Amino acid sequence: MKATGIVRRIDDVVRGVLPKEIRKKLHIREGDPLEIFVSKEGEIILKKYSPIMDISDFAKDYCDNLYRSCGHIVVITDEDSVIAISGDKRVYYLGKSLSETIQKYIQNKQEILLKCPDNFVPQVVISEAELMQKVDSIAIAPVIVDDSAVGSVIVFSYSSQEKVDVTELKLAKCVAAILKSQLEY
Repeated sequence: MKATGIVRRIDDVVRGVLPKEIRKKLHIREGDPLEIFVSKEGEIILKKYSPIMDISDFAKDYCDNLYRSCGHIVVITDEDSVIAISGDKRVYYLGKSLSETIQKYIQNKQEILLKCPDNFVPQVVISEAELMQKVDSIAIAPVIVDDSAVGSVIVFSYSSQEKVDVTELKLAKCVAAILKSQLEY
């Protein structure tokens, strides 16, 4: 475990403050749920809760099936990271953080179909610049539960010959709706 050098006191009703620097680094916003764990050594561990992680095996199956159906890379995310992926470069993307652009689309509950012009190289899926390649087209369907965006289904292509189209956006919306129903169940 890494020490931060930050010390906070607990108040009279056993509340503490999670420092802004840590919240920012972990992408924790006001109102975000946190899971609390206790280790065998008595350490208290806080982890940002992701409802989609509860159904990650189910999400992975849908990811694989959608990839086989449309032939494009398929990514299922929570609010800020990749939880399932099928297709090209699986090991590079799994668990990686989403770019701020994608996070904003998800937070704004926007369905998106983008076809990128030749000179546009967006940071579409993950924020690590060394992994980015030119993404030619992308479809994003947010997963919305109880009026909150909890993740997304993303379909994208590097190939200008095999663009992501309205059909893939509809498929992504369908999988997002299925994930939503699993989370509400």
